[in-house]
Amino acid sequence: MRRHLFGAAGAWGQCAPASPVGRGRAAPQPSTSPLGAGMRVPLTIAFVAVALVFQMGAHADPTLAQRFNFAKAVVLVRVVESTFPATVTPDYEWWSRNSLAKLLVIRSWKGSFLAGTTVTAGPWQFCGGQCASYPFQAGQELVIFVFDVTEPINVLPSAVVEGSNVDGVLRGLDALAVKPGT
Repeated sequence: MRRHLFGAAGAWGQCAPASPVGRGRAAPQPSTSPLGAGMRVPLTIAFVAVALVFQMGAHADPTLAQRFNFAKAVVLVRVVESTFPATVTPDYEWWSRNSLAKLLVIRSWKGSFLAGTTVTAGPWQFCGGQCASYPFQAGQELVIFVFDVTEPINVLPSAVVEGSNVDGVLRGLDALAVKPGT
């Protein structure tokens, strides 16, 4: 018996000895697929196409409900103090590595941060890629989706709603917060 890397019994399974047909090669076996050999290629192409569509959809912006459900806390905050650089430059991550911001929670829809309390936000301490923290500036009012409630919280720019977009998000969060199971 020969050893074979991917035998019928799993990795490193046993294979039957080679047949005398065709110089040590086994005779071809008919397809045992219920769909037949002719359907393998079209089904493979269809499977790859569906996988690509889902992969492309995975990079689309998440909906408000998806962000709300995934976040551990969702809060409206006012930035009281900040040592983050005022402008985002190509070397922003390096310059903001020791920055901190003090956030006053104005309203909470989800999580452990209660209205009236302060939360500290800072940059990522350990990062394996693009990890620029949101550049907090004193006086801003922002909706933040917090995915790790350990302080200082790390807030990616994509987890912040700012400016004129805040009012629409507030109405959406009010609707989500009253739904059972959210």
